[in-house]
Amino acid sequence: MLPVALFSRCSFSESYAAVWQAMEHFMKNIGASAGRGGYRRALAAEEIVFQCRRLLGKLFNINDATRIVFATNATEAINLVLKGWLNPGDHVITTAMEHNAVWRCLKTLEKEGPTALQIYKWLPGTNCRRCGQLTCLAFATRLLSGENALADCPPLAEEENSERFNALQGLLG
Repeated sequence: MLPVALFSRCSFSESYAAVWQAMEHFMKNIGASAGRGGYRRALAAEEIVFQCRRLLGKLFNINDATRIVFATNATEAINLVLKGWLNPGDHVITTAMEHNAVWRCLKTLEKEGPTALQIYKWLPGTNCRRCGQLTCLAFATRLLSGENALADCPPLAEEENSERFNALQGLLG
């Protein structure tokens, strides 16, 4: 197997040849998807991916290389980060110099509004059925469609849930 470490020894001008050589080796000798099976070629592909993660971990001083995620492109990576980190009610502050890819993702998230799962995270999660729904997730879904209102959830009116109630009010506008 051609090790990923080969790239760390290449000068920039040699990198094109190294990439070509590695891709040719992969296509001729491995040609399998990483993480899609326990057979020899799939395991070889997985080892290449993990070796790449380890090297990136060293480069960026990341102790746990399994936390490194590969994305198809920058826009997909930005969406993964923004949708993974942002919670309902969070605010993002940017500048006029923000890259268009980040700005577009943020504007899309702003227009989409909350999802049923985002609302559900702020509900008490008791599944008490006092709102007339079988579950809190069903209540969240009906809240989005306008079939229910926040006031229809009796546990939200309780003092210990005032922070949840206020967060939901901010989230729903």
